[in-house]
Amino acid sequence: ARHYSGAEQHTLAYEAWVRAADSAVAAAAFSDAIDHLDHARALIRHLDADRRAGCELTIELALGSARVQHLGPTDASVHDAYLAARTIAASAGTPHQQFEAAWGLWFVHLMRGEITVARRLGDELFDLVGSLDDHTLELEAHHVQWSALSLAGDLEAVLRHSEVGIGQYRPDQHHWMTFRYGGHDPGVCSRNLNAMALWLLGESEQARRRSASALALADDLGHPYSRLESYNSAFNIALLDSDADSLHQHAGVIDALVSDGLLPEVAHSYADGFRANALVLDGDAAAGLDLMGRAAPIWQEFWGAWCFPLDSAYAATLGRAGDTAAAIDYIEGRVAMVESSGAHWWDAEFGRVLGELLWLDEPVAIDRAEAHLLRAFEQAHVQRTRFLELRAGISLARLRHHRADPHGAIELLVNCCDLFPAHLDLADLRVARSLQADI
Repeated sequence: ARHYSGAEQHTLAYEAWVRAADSAVAAAAFSDAIDHLDHARALIRHLDADRRAGCELTIELALGSARVQHLGPTDASVHDAYLAARTIAASAGTPHQQFEAAWGLWFVHLMRGEITVARRLGDELFDLVGSLDDHTLELEAHHVQWSALSLAGDLEAVLRHSEVGIGQYRPDQHHWMTFRYGGHDPGVCSRNLNAMALWLLGESEQARRRSASALALADDLGHPYSRLESYNSAFNIALLDSDADSLHQHAGVIDALVSDGLLPEVAHSYADGFRANALVLDGDAAAGLDLMGRAAPIWQEFWGAWCFPLDSAYAATLGRAGDTAAAIDYIEGRVAMVESSGAHWWDAEFGRVLGELLWLDEPVAIDRAEAHLLRAFEQAHVQRTRFLELRAGISLARLRHHRADPHGAIELLVNCCDLFPAHLDLADLRVARSLQADI
């Protein structure tokens, strides 16, 4: 490419830079890929006029994917690339390029937690794929649905779409999509979000197996950003089950990928959010809280609404440390984001934590706290998220016991525990059974 550029063989140089970028992406050298694409774009003005729009579209689509993996999906330059691609594709692109550009823009809005916009684009993509007669892209249309529905909180629909994806996916036929659609493997993503949905719906044993299969597939593929994606459910399952050892172990894997230059630096802060919770579980609440405070602004920017479990854990830790006013302000800010974005998947847990914080803040005026806890319990029940229903039930039972209603508290605990098999050993089930015995 450099020799062709030096010889002013502009067409050959452009094509060589694009090939070099493709090779760099395949080798996970995303910074190099972006540099090569910038060189290619600089040559477009020298090409024949009838080729320029198509070449510009090629560059913007490739830049979007490379920047996702180098800078993170919420970076403004990712949005700019896919928006430019969508504009060009509308007049000069093939239907497949129009699909790819719209998919990239959908992914940016999804990862920012802007679910209302993402669902509108997702419905557009689902309709568009029907006109393409492309069975491969059907998988990506389901990918759009299982991802957006995860954040919207329709977890039974997530299971339906992700199970289609798991059934259709073949690494030799579909892994190439990684480099066109969001910078992560659709087979890994389907398993990851299927695992998270299963956990919240109360199917913890299936969730662990599915999460393990996501990790195994990502390891086999060796694609760095897909490996990061695969740890989403593993991290959250460990967090929600108070498993400090697994949190430390998973964070170490992400740190190694960052240190090797295979993931962007911001992934450190994502891992630090979970490592901080492990420190709290280990008994070092001060160090954990300090690390959360430094990591929170970055994890919010990096993965937005996907990090709601970290947000609720941070607020709860602040409250236990005695800073209930800051904790309430923090969680009310995240709730405001929910209302503006449509990302309702964590509503019940936000409501539960807010109820407990209000009780801590004003122990003699607990009616408002009880209203939040009751609403959280009802939200979890409506969404059929048995795990969150259990958590809200425990908090509500504590409050009712405090209000001299032991029979109401025990009835709540028994009903919540009955949602799960008797042999199941989860941290929250242990809490519920212990509380029932104490009452």
